[in-house]
Amino acid sequence: MTSINFCKEYNNKKKTVLGGKKNLMKEEREEKIYISLMLVVITVIITFLITSVTVYKAIAKNGIKYVKITDGEVTGLDETLASFRKVLEKRYLGEIDDETLVEGALKRIC
Repeated sequence: MTSINFCKEYNNKKKTVLGGKKNLMKEEREEKIYISLMLVVITVIITFLITSVTVYKAIAKNGIKYVKITDGEVTGLDETLASFRKVLEKRYLGEIDDETLVEGALKRIC
């Protein structure tokens, strides 16, 4: 084998090896991206399941709170607000002005 043929053959082998390394690096990079995406998807699914179970247990345990429109009966949210009103009347020394309470609540919200 002449030295020229040897050099050409050596360069061809070198290119093949380097090309293989580039493909290997590309495959490793794609694999890392795939693993990262799968971890994100699995995390989202687990979070969704935990949140769903927790909300379901909370609703099943306490039930859904709502206000019924009835004649004179106080239930649900109305009952809670009425109990707050009783505590205010019992502990507050001055007179309770409903308009001032509503304005104060609206200022807090806005």
